[in-house]
Amino acid sequence: MRCLRTFDASHTAIENLPDSIVHAKQLVRLRLYSCKKLVKLPMHFGYVEGLRTFIARSTAIEELPHSFSGLVNLVELDLMYSRNLRNLPNNIWMLKSLKVLNLAFCSKLEQLPEQLGMMQCLEELRASDTTIEGLPDSIGLLSRLKVLDLRSCKNLKYLPNSMRNLTSLVTFIIHHKDIIRNGSELLKNMNRLECLALRCDIRLCLPVILNISSLKQLILTDEGKSFSSTKPLCNLSLSKLPNLHYLQLENCTGLGASFPDLPPNLTHLTLHNHALLQQMPNLSMKQLTSLCIESCISLQSLPPLPPHLLSLRVHNCTSLQDLPDLLMIKKLIYLSITECNNLKVISLEQGSLQVGKDNFPSFRATLPNMEIAGWFSHKRTGRAVSLDIPPNSGDNFLGVALWVVYKCKTTVPLSYIRAVIINETEGTKKNHDILIHTDTVSVQSNVECIRGDRISLRSGNRLHVSFQKSLYSSKGYLKVPTGVVEVEMCGAHVIQNSRVQLKFH
Repeated sequence: MRCLRTFDASHTAIENLPDSIVHAKQLVRLRLYSCKKLVKLPMHFGYVEGLRTFIARSTAIEELPHSFSGLVNLVELDLMYSRNLRNLPNNIWMLKSLKVLNLAFCSKLEQLPEQLGMMQCLEELRASDTTIEGLPDSIGLLSRLKVLDLRSCKNLKYLPNSMRNLTSLVTFIIHHKDIIRNGSELLKNMNRLECLALRCDIRLCLPVILNISSLKQLILTDEGKSFSSTKPLCNLSLSKLPNLHYLQLENCTGLGASFPDLPPNLTHLTLHNHALLQQMPNLSMKQLTSLCIESCISLQSLPPLPPHLLSLRVHNCTSLQDLPDLLMIKKLIYLSITECNNLKVISLEQGSLQVGKDNFPSFRATLPNMEIAGWFSHKRTGRAVSLDIPPNSGDNFLGVALWVVYKCKTTVPLSYIRAVIINETEGTKKNHDILIHTDTVSVQSNVECIRGDRISLRSGNRLHVSFQKSLYSSKGYLKVPTGVVEVEMCGAHVIQNSRVQLKFH
């Protein structure tokens, strides 16, 4: 097949490629994703000179043939999850057209070629979760490099001084506190950064980071000394980062009990394991659409929240006693409050918007142990409930809301409860998987709205809903069992084309 341009053998059990593939001179794209029995490539594989994209994720390839350097037109090389790969050919620097090199999760890869810097078209280098100990000095020659991902490289011991020349970096991810503490000068020249993720001493790095005004995404894990022996960084304001939209802070004891001013255009904020945090700033005038607070055990209350917030998750905030007035949050579609044992009352109403086909409420909530609200039209003890869709509702019928009270037995933090929805009138059955947080041992409630057209429901149908005993998680296209769920109560409610009120007390 000398005219073949694309060959995709992904998810097959092939153990090798035929030697004759070298005659496919016009082959441009070769995909071998998840060929788990593929151990090696043909010796003369490099003769496929027209190849531009080679994807061999999740294979058993141990090494690339010496001829691989002959792929002079190769632009993308993706070997992610090739866990048996031990090294790359020393002459791989001859791939001077290569722009993307993905070696993430090649867990046996111990080093990168010394002449890596000769690949001067390289724009993206991903080597996360490898066992490399350092980067070659020549990396400073990669003047076009935009993405460098070194997260979870636990054996990484040094970064070369030549990295200061990587002034085109847009994304820099590294999780190693000693390297960044000793080489924080590296950040001073990276003034084009848009995404930065560091595990570092926040007291040393934050003053430098605040000068990178181009940042759009910032993830910091504080590995510095505890607050008990140092002063907080109260004089530093994150408002100096006008372009920052995503902020994630973990273990930030260096920030003390209060919180610095936030960037003006922030839309996503995540705080995790901020044990000293007692007070947060007023958020009502911010642009936040997503707020996640986890394991902030000293936090006693939340400030007023912005009315356009879409997602709110609060987990394991054991001192939390009060929530702000949620009545003003008109667009909230996801609410999760778990393991907040001192929080006794939750009140939410999402009902001021006019509900129709174009703005159906895709509302989902996970709440502490709560009985099903009285206004829910159908509810039963146990794992099954039935209801009738009013025969005269016509186009006013939009969908149903499901409420399930449950307790999980699993060690997987995210799983699905499967609802089996039987349309007894039409004789059809649909499965609907409800994503839940299972990192809790207490009884939880979950509420979710489902569009009628997604589960083939219409006016006049009789509906039977039952919740399966097994929990599931996603693995590729499959749902695999992860535990069991005990359903104590369940309920269903018809949603019609009118003002909708969802209240929890």
